[in-house]
Amino acid sequence: RCRWTIALTQARADFIREENRLGPDHTIFIVPNAPPGPAERLHSRYYQDTLNLPENARVLLHAGRLWWQNANALIETARAWSGDWVVVFQGRLAAQSNGWRDSSHVRLSHDVLPAAMLNYATSSASIGLAMYDTSRANNRLMGAASGKVSLYMRNGLPVIAPKGSDLEWIEREGCGVNVSSVAEIPQAAERIWADYPRFVERAAKVYDESLDFAACFRPVARLM
Repeated sequence: RCRWTIALTQARADFIREENRLGPDHTIFIVPNAPPGPAERLHSRYYQDTLNLPENARVLLHAGRLWWQNANALIETARAWSGDWVVVFQGRLAAQSNGWRDSSHVRLSHDVLPAAMLNYATSSASIGLAMYDTSRANNRLMGAASGKVSLYMRNGLPVIAPKGSDLEWIEREGCGVNVSSVAEIPQAAERIWADYPRFVERAAKVYDESLDFAACFRPVARLM
């Protein structure tokens, strides 16, 4: 009986239309889970300084909920990495740090960041990780509904995301690389790094064109 609907992604809009038998005439606005304003990469060494990382460290950032499926696999495999890549987990809850053990290639940012600090901290990373368990329908339809994807691209970070989900547009649009497992993450990171300026440029451009809340919410505001 609603006059119109807001969905976070096109895939979710299609799912909602079919699941609720809304019909082709029902208006659905796509408004991603993102902050307002254009993409901007800030000059920052937040994680390098606060985590005392080596000068040449390149940060793979996973922001948000810590214990997703295969997180432990990434933690264990990353501990055996060689080279300059360091996985940094930025959690949402202080309790997530209980029992944590850092290594040279895996670090946990123990501080829960206020919203005002998120862009500055994220800009110090090189690549964002958006890994989800694709066995669940909700995760397969995640896409731009994920706040972390928008956070990364808002700050000009290319993204590594899973195949078999609504995040495969990331590779199609040149914003990052899709992987089948955590074992493929180092290779994906090197692929991005080999053409890094282009991936950064595409991430910022696609964010401005498709994810900026201010632009996407404008049709809703006009109708209201």
